[in-house]
Amino acid sequence: MKTFFLFFLLLFLPFAAPALTLKDKLLGAKEGDFIVTEQNKIYSLLIVREVLPSFIELEEISVPESHINLKETSWSSWLAQGSPGHSSWMLYQIDFVEEKLQESYSFSQKQWLYVDDSDYLFAKLLTLYLTAVSDKEKRRIGPPPQDVEPDRRAIWDPPLTREGKKMKKPHYDVYRGQWPKDQSQLSACTILFYFDQERPSFPFPYWLELSNGYISLKLRTIDSGSGLHTPLAHTAPPPPFHFTGASQPIKEGLRLSLFTLPPAHNFQLFARNLTDPNSPPCAVEFQVKSAKQTGTVYLDIAKKDLTARLMSGHQYVWVLRSKSRPQQVIESPFSFHWKP
Repeated sequence: MKTFFLFFLLLFLPFAAPALTLKDKLLGAKEGDFIVTEQNKIYSLLIVREVLPSFIELEEISVPESHINLKETSWSSWLAQGSPGHSSWMLYQIDFVEEKLQESYSFSQKQWLYVDDSDYLFAKLLTLYLTAVSDKEKRRIGPPPQDVEPDRRAIWDPPLTREGKKMKKPHYDVYRGQWPKDQSQLSACTILFYFDQERPSFPFPYWLELSNGYISLKLRTIDSGSGLHTPLAHTAPPPPFHFTGASQPIKEGLRLSLFTLPPAHNFQLFARNLTDPNSPPCAVEFQVKSAKQTGTVYLDIAKKDLTARLMSGHQYVWVLRSKSRPQQVIESPFSFHWKP
């Protein structure tokens, strides 16, 4: 599992405080909010691409340290140049309603990637609650005092950088979560999140620690800010679904074959009248049926619905639109002649 991929998925862990979750924080995120983390000599830049009440889109761009000179270039100028030297450029869409990763697209490979539950352990991530860490429990600087002496050590705070400038004396709100004992790589892990006290509306933590006695991981943020947009911010990837054949008659009506990456999309189906181009496309109800082939689903349309919506003797094409991404629309490469 990619470390940074896990990091942003952990953003869905809810607070123990009533009526406040990290989903609420992400809903308040602004397009262009970003953080940069460093792990194993790899920088990962995470940017809020789009946020709506139903979902958030994030871009993640990774680049080896050796391929970028942060003393001579800023992240904005690096992006404007097309992110030279990057090793990965990903788009993730997280569904706020279903609270899971919905889609994953690689701009580098120019293809949609399968979403596999085993890769990000969402079921437990979404049920893990965080509790506030008191000042008494927070990590301190220096060796602990003798038992009889009061602890006057300063609280340790990780460094905080905004827009390339290191902030003086940052302070954090710290929260703790406990992963259950299971067969995953995070089994029994204690997870600490550090959030900037001065910017409670900023959606991302600045420091992440995971440990369970066997594994220990620290993920630090080396830069952060707002108003960062990539050259691909307005480039929509092609839809992750397409028609795989012409309409097939079935006993109950018509069947359309569709290829889609899991999980299956929520679609809207329309029939566009080629015989009467001035008539608006009409919405058509359907039932989704699974197929034996991986990635293939059937859209079954009842004959009574076709008869009620379509004009006999007219030629039509199918139009399919994603509910989660209304901008993603495809039209069938074939037409059909409707005759009840």
